[in-house]
Amino acid sequence: MYKITENLSKTVLSLADAADLGLVTNACVSAKLSAVKGWLVASEEHDDEGMIELRRVLGQKDALTVMNTSAVKAPRGMRCPLGAKVYDSEGTFIGILRDLLFREEDGHTTSLIVDEIPCDPSLVMAASLHSVILRAPSHQTLRTRRAPSKQPRKKVKNPLPLFNLAEGAEATSAAEPQAEAMTESAEPKQEPPLSTYGEYAFLLGRVVSKEIRAADALIAAEGSEVNARIIESARAHGKLVELTVNSKKA
Repeated sequence: MYKITENLSKTVLSLADAADLGLVTNACVSAKLSAVKGWLVASEEHDDEGMIELRRVLGQKDALTVMNTSAVKAPRGMRCPLGAKVYDSEGTFIGILRDLLFREEDGHTTSLIVDEIPCDPSLVMAASLHSVILRAPSHQTLRTRRAPSKQPRKKVKNPLPLFNLAEGAEATSAAEPQAEAMTESAEPKQEPPLSTYGEYAFLLGRVVSKEIRAADALIAAEGSEVNARIIESARAHGKLVELTVNSKKA
């Protein structure tokens, strides 16, 4: 059996040319977490993550090794929702998804680790990046169905107010409230409160090896220790992958 967290932040190496293909950031799993499809890999050279199928991995000790760069493909499936909240179908909070155990030979999931407690993956009714729902004993026969897709509503453009010299004052005064509303809506929104670390919790305590910036904002200074505030700032500026690549264990 293998755990997803055992490979997080490991370097991926190509045996053909010793190329560094990036770091493992997560795993791709099936919709109901029943199987692991491959490892998600991110690098500084590519903005988008790639995926390495389990069968393409030749070694996974201190680093993951593959034959060559062709092993990196476009991701399939969903990101494993590490850090997601787990509930049963009655709405009872069970805990946080910490890990997922699977068979290396075929990727079949054998257990979900929810706050150190193993759970049967066959109980999963649905999963998203933020929540996992397990079937409660009272809902053994319950069958879920998705809502039908709604047709998008057509946007109706408001006609522009007529303006002439005689009615200029009225048109101007009518437009003023609209201008004020537009000004208010354009004001920057407040930063969201500190959220859970989710799948990037493994970054906590790591040391930043290269300064991380977004425009004029300093996200993390070189040599600083990654904390919750740095993770949230990196998330807000789309720099989580860059933080993963440019940090290491203390």
